[in-house]
Amino acid sequence: MLFSFSLSAQNYLNPTARWVQTFYYSGFTTNTTCRSTLYFQGDTTVNNLLYYKLFDNSVCLVTTTQFDSLGEPFQVVDTNISTLLRGYIREESRKVYLLDINGTEAMRYNFGYPDFTSVDLVAPYGTCQPANSVSITTHDTVCIGNIGRKRWRVSMSQYPLAQYIIEGVGPSSGFLAPTCRNGCPECGYNLLNFVLNGDTLCQGTCSIPLAITPENPEVEIIQTQNELTFKSDGMIELEIFSINGSLLKHQSSQHNNQMNCSFSEFPSGIYIYRGNSNGKPFQGKFVVARTD
Repeated sequence: MLFSFSLSAQNYLNPTARWVQTFYYSGFTTNTTCRSTLYFQGDTTVNNLLYYKLFDNSVCLVTTTQFDSLGEPFQVVDTNISTLLRGYIREESRKVYLLDINGTEAMRYNFGYPDFTSVDLVAPYGTCQPANSVSITTHDTVCIGNIGRKRWRVSMSQYPLAQYIIEGVGPSSGFLAPTCRNGCPECGYNLLNFVLNGDTLCQGTCSIPLAITPENPEVEIIQTQNELTFKSDGMIELEIFSINGSLLKHQSSQHNNQMNCSFSEFPSGIYIYRGNSNGKPFQGKFVVARTD
């Protein structure tokens, strides 16, 4: 028997949250491989806000190439085990904040954005360059027990790292890890698993209600090879965005019943339109496919 639950109002994190992830660095003479467990242990209140204390327990193997008196190389392997306080975590309105040990707070994740939003807005410290060149794209649903979470794909970048970002969990590179490896091409990060309430990510049966803005029934949209036509009984305001969130066009209808928007200059790709008619919003996506 298949059971489906919708628990989207539940908080993302609680004291049972636990991330297991890896990190490696490949240098000319030194290689480092770490396996870390991030977990909460205790809490604290700062400025009347409750924070979980985030600890990091890591086991790192450091392999160093050295040379003997004859110039022959040999390797030395050291094992370093450490447990340290990474900072303090709180969440509010689908946002996750990190207060570091120096008392500086920064928003690390904002899971409230829709598909086709710049990664820099969802994960501000993703180190993806140039700015706004990488975005979350479409999403599916993954489960943590009976809790459903959105999983957004991450678009390609010059130095790709995370393949997706999971709502309430973080990127597939790991919690607080970068989304792109622009800052360190020799580095690698990977989330091995995430556990909440004793349930492991990607296990269980769940669902998420679709949060799609209904199309305005008063607007008829027709796409031809190089043009979108919007028909309505009222005045129309329209904006066209690239998949990276850059505003490409803004125009208003010259007549009360129809507006034509040319995209003949657009290259192949996915684009987003957003507008309103008679004060009612509408939005959607369209695809431009060039054969020449």
